[in-house]
Amino acid sequence: MLSAHPQSLSLVLGESQSHRHAPNGITADTNLDCRCVDPYKRSSIVSGHLTNVSSMTTTHVVTRTVHHLHRVMGEVTDAPVYALDAAATREALVELSRHQAQVAELEARLLTHAHTVQAHEADQSKDVKQWWANATGHRHTTGAGRVKLAEGLAAYPDLAAAMAAGDVVAEQARVIINAVNALSPQHRAEGLVEMLTQAKTFDAQALVVLGRKVLEVIDPDAYEAHEQKLLEAEEARAAAKTSLHLWQSEEGFYQGRFTIPALQGAKLKKALMSLAAPAQIRAREGAGAYDYTIPTPQRLGEALCAFIDDKVETDLVVTIDLDTLRDQANRAGWAETGDHFSATALRQAACEAGLIPAVLGSHGRVLDLGHKTRLFTKAQRLALLIERHTCEITGCDTPAHLCHAHHQTPWAHGGTTNVTNARLVCPKHHRDLHQHPNRTPHWRPMRT
Repeated sequence: MLSAHPQSLSLVLGESQSHRHAPNGITADTNLDCRCVDPYKRSSIVSGHLTNVSSMTTTHVVTRTVHHLHRVMGEVTDAPVYALDAAATREALVELSRHQAQVAELEARLLTHAHTVQAHEADQSKDVKQWWANATGHRHTTGAGRVKLAEGLAAYPDLAAAMAAGDVVAEQARVIINAVNALSPQHRAEGLVEMLTQAKTFDAQALVVLGRKVLEVIDPDAYEAHEQKLLEAEEARAAAKTSLHLWQSEEGFYQGRFTIPALQGAKLKKALMSLAAPAQIRAREGAGAYDYTIPTPQRLGEALCAFIDDKVETDLVVTIDLDTLRDQANRAGWAETGDHFSATALRQAACEAGLIPAVLGSHGRVLDLGHKTRLFTKAQRLALLIERHTCEITGCDTPAHLCHAHHQTPWAHGGTTNVTNARLVCPKHHRDLHQHPNRTPHWRPMRT
């Protein structure tokens, strides 16, 4: 044993062509390679190759295989792939996926063994998943997921064998474990066989759906009660995890993330998808503005804004000076929440949204605290829909049900909130009217 400094040198095993056999299937390498390494690092670089540190004087077949895999992969690090044709590329990618499954199964086996031998205690880690995450540079949540997979594979040897053969990938295995665990103990063996059969044909996403139905195949009589129990459990978990995180970025917009139960999620999805439909987009932005069949994230975000403006009933007090409200100035306004808004946005929102403007005079005194009677009522909007069938800007044929009610004589200038002073305009032209208040709109002649 080398010992220039007992804490700075470690013995690293190298691969040798000659071995002597030791008990218990362990092969001792007679050609040891001693290398100087830093004991506080996970690995050392020797001769351009990454070499894991080990203080063992013998090499197990698993250890040899892991080191061999590393060296073999090192041989193709700089290998060009441009010479591969399409068929060879497809074959290589599929085989790589199978190898990844095999490596993942071996890793799961080792994680289970690490727990058995308390491998984490060497550096005083709390548990195996924490040690593994720290030792490999992964997140702790990733470590928890790997350990959970290892526990599932240990519980279902047939699934582990399929994964070791490369026939089931890790993503599929996780779904199968969850589906089989949800079954009663007397159904699990048969359920596992059915799920392994389906995994030969279907991907992980499809297996999620099939996993919910597996009991219907193996025991139809028990299926309905089982499904009801599953749904109730899922809804209870969703209710417990329901959350909303909302914050304002430095760039002036809001960001957030949320978790809601499936029922409310389905309602929200339907509402947003309908608002993001091409017909709605063209109504807001004009003909030819949107020709995609599937809404993009940007369109769904715009749909959420439309949903908040049209469907969410809340009162927001916004302070704005009188000249700005009358289109005679363009000073920003601010809300009770502390948020600031442009004059154009406030003037447009004052037509439809639940804004209560606190109007200030020249000395900052409150001249008027507005009220929501400036908004058109449902009865007035219904009358407008019956009387006027499209946007009232000449040449626009946007249907009336997609239009906003607009004060022809602005409310801030004394305009009344009645059908006589109302104009139906599509979202695009409504925005134009407030962005360019000095332009004279070309109104469609009123029918008499």
